[in-house]
Amino acid sequence: MSDEGSADLAANSWPGFVDILSAVIIMFVFFVLVTAVALYFHTITYTSTKRVEAEVEADVDQMPLMQMVQELEQENSSLKSQVEGLVKQVKQTEAQFKKSDGDQEIQLEENGMQLIIFYGRDSITLTDETRQVVDSFIQRNLDTHGADRLELLMSATKDKRSPIETVTRKVAIA
Repeated sequence: MSDEGSADLAANSWPGFVDILSAVIIMFVFFVLVTAVALYFHTITYTSTKRVEAEVEADVDQMPLMQMVQELEQENSSLKSQVEGLVKQVKQTEAQFKKSDGDQEIQLEENGMQLIIFYGRDSITLTDETRQVVDSFIQRNLDTHGADRLELLMSATKDKRSPIETVTRKVAIA
């Protein structure tokens, strides 16, 4: 009997201990590796943000706040003057487009069914005289033929040098 009991106590537990110890050590090394990689990337991002903040602080420290305000005010005033100049240019351009120089020629066909307007070089809109002729032409044809049978057609030659003027002239007549 004593031989059987001593056989159980004589079982060798060393291989199981070595397996458990090696698994724990491998897991610990893996944990340390993952933590080191995470800390490396965190350190990179932290140092880059600190470097940028240091550069910004250096720029701010080099230029006093009052000097920055003065520079911004000067820039603001120069931008205001540029805007005023551009507004003047826009108003001048609008004035040029709104008023024609009166250099227009009107041809009315014999049957009274066709009206041709020749614009001058600087003429874009209709002059008062041309507008009166166009209004009377339309009214006369409305009275003669009625609104149901009246068809108006506007055409213009296309000037390759200034397609915007052609469109503007069509809109002015419309």
